[in-house]
Amino acid sequence: MIERTHLQNLLAAEEARFVATHPRSQELFARARRSLLAGVPMPWMVRWAGPFPVFVAAGKGAHFTDVDGHDYIDFCLGDTGAMTGHAPDATIRAMAAQLHKGLTFMLPGEDALWVGEELARRFGLPYWQIAMTATDANRFALRLARHITRRPKVLVYNYCYHGTVDEAFIALDEHGLPGPRPGAIGPPVNPTATTEVIEFNDVAALEAALAPGDVACVLAEPAMTNIGIIHPEPGYHAALREITRRTGTLLIIDETHTICTGPGGYTAAFGLAPDMLVIGKPIGGGMPVAAYGMAEAVAAQVQISIARDESDTGGIGGTLSGNALALAATRATLEHVLTQDYYDRSIPLADRFLAGVQGVIEEYNLPWNVQRLGNRAEYWFRRAPARNGGEAAAAIDSDLDRFMHLWSLNRGILMTPFHNMALIAPETTAADVDHHTAVFRAAVAAGTAAIMPAFNDFAGIPLTAHRGLLRDLLAGEVPLILRREIYATAAAAGCVRIPDSGPPAAIACSSRGTRENAARTGATPCSTSTRRPAGPSCATIASSSTTPTATGGGSRARSRTGSGRRASCTASTSSSAPAPTWSSRPSCALTSPARSRSTSPTSTRRAAARSTSSWS
Repeated sequence: MIERTHLQNLLAAEEARFVATHPRSQELFARARRSLLAGVPMPWMVRWAGPFPVFVAAGKGAHFTDVDGHDYIDFCLGDTGAMTGHAPDATIRAMAAQLHKGLTFMLPGEDALWVGEELARRFGLPYWQIAMTATDANRFALRLARHITRRPKVLVYNYCYHGTVDEAFIALDEHGLPGPRPGAIGPPVNPTATTEVIEFNDVAALEAALAPGDVACVLAEPAMTNIGIIHPEPGYHAALREITRRTGTLLIIDETHTICTGPGGYTAAFGLAPDMLVIGKPIGGGMPVAAYGMAEAVAAQVQISIARDESDTGGIGGTLSGNALALAATRATLEHVLTQDYYDRSIPLADRFLAGVQGVIEEYNLPWNVQRLGNRAEYWFRRAPARNGGEAAAAIDSDLDRFMHLWSLNRGILMTPFHNMALIAPETTAADVDHHTAVFRAAVAAGTAAIMPAFNDFAGIPLTAHRGLLRDLLAGEVPLILRREIYATAAAAGCVRIPDSGPPAAIACSSRGTRENAARTGATPCSTSTRRPAGPSCATIASSSTTPTATGGGSRARSRTGSGRRASCTASTSSSAPAPTWSSRPSCALTSPARSRSTSPTSTRRAAARSTSSWS
């Protein structure tokens, strides 16, 4: 549970820290805005958590450095494009050798043959073609599917991602009606003219959408990833394959992200049998390259239906596709980097990442969950895993996302933008994963500090109002780990614990003497015996100078003098970070009772809900 005001204060403090520690990136961004639209090469690059992007100097393995000299653990890894780690040695050696032999010829070389054979071995489809990006590969696969089936439509899942394919920019609204996806830029036609959209894991919807016989193909990730990790329910893939075959619909599996599952992607790991398959991003070790494969029957139909003399004008191609440099990089990456050994090492680390995040979620009793797919893991701001894209989209909290990302970035961790996903590189270590766990715990501790915001003097407010608010709050909305701190803080602020007929106890504040009590006793809002691990710590604010002392995942700020000042708490994880500070004014409720016209448990619950927001 967190107050939005508190969250915005935390964000402001983290932004100030980011600006102060990234002067060179800020300078380059200001310069870039004079020549690059929005100051970046691609428009989504402005969506990073800070007020301007970090400018990269160099990367190797699981780390990179920026132009200001900061080192980062990279869990983004080019959002799968650098899943191999930055500058993998084998790939770089192969590319360096090819540079001296020529880059592009519009002719095949031996590397092309090797890559085709290896892709067939890994994914089980016999025939392959090469493209520059997975977007291109998806476009070409859709063209071929429409061509050989003579059907006009494509089916995709709600909130899917298949690159910049126009057909994928469709979504279901709150009434379940299809239309352009929010934010879609200039689709050439209303996507409902070309595309059917359904929710993932909905067999009945799949059956209904394919029944008319006008859908050429289903384009699907085997597990959704870009809206967050969404696993298929038991039996879903069997139903998908049976229904597509029965209705004469081709099945195209997009493994561009799900290659994280193993050397042959989700398809090999779970024995899928697609008609076509698309793979891109990491297979070139960071070099732009993609491929699409097809089953025997599909390849035969393509061969007899496309005239040789028209093969360069049919909408499939690209002068630089299949260039020698890309194929040299792909061969080296598949042979030496994206091997079974890599997955044997990286998947246990993804499990370690999941366990660390899950431990914090349980420690703070948060209504969040964390999921893993192969060597990628991701946490969500919802209690149960999402079943489909609609549920996943509804759980997005942009402010929380931004806070968690910026907090991590300021402490040397880069997460994948737009969601909270981590990828494991070949060089990622257990220490890297454990550092993320510590930083994640500290961010949660700072956020949950808002549960005890201000201890204001409620002069003239009926005692029953305080009792109702706190009883209701403590009954179910506060993480258990914070309840002792609430009681201790209340007592230090001149409040008293009032036993109820049953747990939890209520707290009531006196209308006078709270400040005097704190000053007289010199009490701090919480004590060592009640402080939770790595949580907000306590200070008696007596002067402007404090000395932070590290304590596990958090820090403790101790004043150098202790007299005549009101008690206050701080939450910080780094001695260099601006300490988000709880208000020093005493109060015993998250929302002023004056705003509530009723003191019943129901009314006070509603009043608290209006002024605060759950971490969910």
